[in-house]
Amino acid sequence: MVSRIIAASSLLAAFLLALAGCGEKTVTAGGSTKLAQSEACFNNNCHQNAVSPGTGKNIAEEWKLSVHNTSNAAGCADCHEPEAGHPNSCSRCHGGTPSGTPGSANHVSRNPDTDGKCDKCHAKSNGVFNTTAYDAVARDTKFIHFSTGRRAVYVATNYKHYCRKCHNPHDTTTAKTMLQQWSRSAMGGTALPSTTDFKTRGSALTASANYGNFCVRCHTSTGFINFVSSGFMTVHALPDLDGVRNDYPVNARATYQDTTREPTAACDTCHSDGRSNDGSAYSGRLRSVPAASIWYMYSSHPAGAPLIRASLNIQYDSLGNSNVCMPCHAGREVGEMIKTADKLGLFDYNGSNPGGISPHDFASGANLQGRSGFQFFADSMYAVNPTHKNVGAALNMASKGACIVCHMTNDRPHYVLAASWGNAGTVSDSIKDMPSEQQVCSKCHYAGSTVADPRPRTAAFMNAERDSYRAAVLVLNALLKSYGVNGSGVSPNNNWKKFGNYTVAASGTSKIRAGAYTMGAYFNYSLFFNDPAGYTHNPIYSKQLIYDSIDWLVNNNQNFTAGANPGTVYTAIHTATMPTLPLTGSGLTYSGPYNTEQALNFICKNYDSSSGMCYRW
Repeated sequence: MVSRIIAASSLLAAFLLALAGCGEKTVTAGGSTKLAQSEACFNNNCHQNAVSPGTGKNIAEEWKLSVHNTSNAAGCADCHEPEAGHPNSCSRCHGGTPSGTPGSANHVSRNPDTDGKCDKCHAKSNGVFNTTAYDAVARDTKFIHFSTGRRAVYVATNYKHYCRKCHNPHDTTTAKTMLQQWSRSAMGGTALPSTTDFKTRGSALTASANYGNFCVRCHTSTGFINFVSSGFMTVHALPDLDGVRNDYPVNARATYQDTTREPTAACDTCHSDGRSNDGSAYSGRLRSVPAASIWYMYSSHPAGAPLIRASLNIQYDSLGNSNVCMPCHAGREVGEMIKTADKLGLFDYNGSNPGGISPHDFASGANLQGRSGFQFFADSMYAVNPTHKNVGAALNMASKGACIVCHMTNDRPHYVLAASWGNAGTVSDSIKDMPSEQQVCSKCHYAGSTVADPRPRTAAFMNAERDSYRAAVLVLNALLKSYGVNGSGVSPNNNWKKFGNYTVAASGTSKIRAGAYTMGAYFNYSLFFNDPAGYTHNPIYSKQLIYDSIDWLVNNNQNFTAGANPGTVYTAIHTATMPTLPLTGSGLTYSGPYNTEQALNFICKNYDSSSGMCYRW
């Protein structure tokens, strides 16, 4: 009898041991460190082979790399919060649901981010944030994540309980340097106040028929994603907390209950894990965006007439992965729209002057492709297919495209800077260094190379180029004022009919009037003032458009011809009275000093200061 009892007890013990081997224990048990406590999750044929749905990497190995582990901060149980008794080995082995459901025995938070578990440590009220410094630029990380009101924030409404749009929930550390760079960049930073809540600036109309608001498509991450994923058509305002939008022309709600300000600064703007059921972006995979197809619109309200609208679509060439940059750097208008509107008779020069058409800010992508400016002559007269558009192919990096190749091929890629001023807030200062020079510029520009300008693109060289470019832009500013086209502020609403309304012969069969050409000269000034690197994105194109704008202001006549007046163009530039500095607009400040000799060096082809001539490129 005794032997039977002993045998039975041994059998029971063996059975219980077998159950224990299946994992019947609570993951919070044992261990003085988070690593020791979490090892129960990785052992016993449980989660050691679990794969991240975002990155495709082993979750356990990712977590071991993170500060959650290395600083003994948070283990599996701290985030997933399994209830006592997890895992239930019987249900795990017999077709049950090991994680249970909320409120049930053995429940586990399968998505702690969605369930708000990150808030346990990182909520605004008790966040484990502090002020961090990177490259001598400090950021109050708690403030930029959660502050509301007039400042943009990373955790706006669409990002609450969605940390994984930027952060890998298992390895929060490996991408830290990139996140620090991005948060300190001109594009990713949230430090600047905004007087406009851009999530309210949208339209119920599609981009091809929209004559109202569409700021949301480039000034919010969610709006950008909607825009590029809809074939560049959707420009809806973002919904308020109750789902109501401020969509033009309905204008359902001008003041939102939602006071958070969403910028275009979140990682998922440019990145996507590619999961249809989850908008996470922590893998770092680039968002797939087709070649930009952008609609440009102009509205006019002549007296006694209904709304008249001019529309123009430009299908830009594909820049590979750099297509993600184009939609917001294609400008809000292009110079061709001035001709389109004039041909439709939308400029009422007989009455008050029509409102000037302007390009908005940072139209660098449209400049790069030679589609941005007001062209005074036929396309064949302009560098519309420049070398820099194809720089990726030239360096065997065609898939990246020109923008990424030049701005992100260096040791600090997420500053998105080909040139560095020290930090994003000093963009108007002198260039301190050229991060992309060795990896990119020097591949073509080096002593003895056969490119048009073989000089190395050092900081000193680029500062000289930039100063000459800015001087050229300021000369155009000065001439717009001196010829009575614009007032002291170079306002876009001024005297376009200064030189009359005759049909300009150079416009060919389009029969564009002189007033449109004068407006075009202003358009080009605004275009290049607001593209701080127009001297390198498409330098010949920039020189040609600035030259033609000056030539028009000086030599406007019915026989206006490209490059026919090198003497008078030289004199106009040489004798121009430079505007009073500093001159500020769109976050850029021209502080100078700049002089007309710098402008001549930039504008004139093979400039010889003793010749008294300025020849067109």
